[in-house]
Amino acid sequence: MMVEKNMNDAESEVREYTVPKTVVAPLLGSFNMVKNRLGEVIDTPQGDAAQAMQWWQKQSPDDQLALRAVLAGFASPVLVNSIAILRGEEALKETTLVQQSIRPEDPCFLLGEDQARANFLVRRLPNADTMAATLLVYLDAGLEPGVADFKFDANLNEFLVLLATVDLQKRVAMQAKLEHEEVSTQLKLADVQKSIANGLQYPDPRWLIPYILPLMPSKPNLDWNAIWQAVYGLSQRGLLKISQDKTTVTLNEAGVLLATEMDRRMTSIRIASFGYDQQGKAGSLTSLLIRGESLIWYMDVGAASAVVAAIDLDKAAELLKELFTPSVAPPVAQPARVSAPRVAAAPAAAPKAAPVRPAAAKAAPAVQTARFCPDCGQPATWVEQYKRWYCYKCKKYLP
Repeated sequence: MMVEKNMNDAESEVREYTVPKTVVAPLLGSFNMVKNRLGEVIDTPQGDAAQAMQWWQKQSPDDQLALRAVLAGFASPVLVNSIAILRGEEALKETTLVQQSIRPEDPCFLLGEDQARANFLVRRLPNADTMAATLLVYLDAGLEPGVADFKFDANLNEFLVLLATVDLQKRVAMQAKLEHEEVSTQLKLADVQKSIANGLQYPDPRWLIPYILPLMPSKPNLDWNAIWQAVYGLSQRGLLKISQDKTTVTLNEAGVLLATEMDRRMTSIRIASFGYDQQGKAGSLTSLLIRGESLIWYMDVGAASAVVAAIDLDKAAELLKELFTPSVAPPVAQPARVSAPRVAAAPAAAPKAAPVRPAAAKAAPAVQTARFCPDCGQPATWVEQYKRWYCYKCKKYLP
């Protein structure tokens, strides 16, 4: 879990819970929580319903109230953001930001797991801006970043070959330091090919290819011809030069700037966001934010191409806000079910002037389609007595 301290007054609202993985699915079934399609992104193994309810009843009333909201997030998130942070060349930190409402100012939570991978570690946040502010602290690094007019786009093969070239330049520089030699600027094409193979084989996130590989739509498979075509394309973009005999490449001024910044990067932030667009189509956005020695770098990895640009801190804040802003609530998948006999839960305290929620809410008739509140995006509850949908978050019936 990765929320920084001293996040103004919002930090006092951060709460953390340890939730056994095996209780989530049974509790979703016991509480008749409707799942949407995005909820399937979060892996919740099946467990015993009776044991899950025993765990639930041991929680305090205040914790039960907060955990119900967390369970609703497991069942029907509106945006799931997989985030990985690498500080320098230290250990990789990973977490998932789960947003439960189409309003970005509403509460959300970070989802991680313990070392034994048996429990979810859940940290409630006041809103997604708390996480965005934390990431900006990483990118700020206590030093004012510079500004550079640097931007280019490339197909994925060119992007991968560029990363391999940058990784290779770092290896050459490290070797030169060990041997007390001058750093060579000429790189053999055969070594670039080997750099690609190493990056695809060894999952070491301290190198660019392994770190960015999870953002790629599929694992690349580049033969010699594809590598040569990519090198030629990069030379046309002015990032490197090819020797007359076509056996070596040299990074030019722009390429050297990128390689130097990547070699001396302070923080790397990898974000994969999963959600639905206005047309109800599933999709993902995959982005990388890197704080180099002097600049902040943004890399947008798409299905067929990638964009690399140097940006300022304000632009980084704008991009994070865009990434953490849901478009719509995903389509409903199906109600959560448990195979074991259901154990009735203790009744939750009903909001003032709200219908009394039964211990196990009655499912809506088959002719009804599950509904979401148009204001907060949370799943609504079917109230059989009044034949209407009710939102317990907004404390009102749906139109």
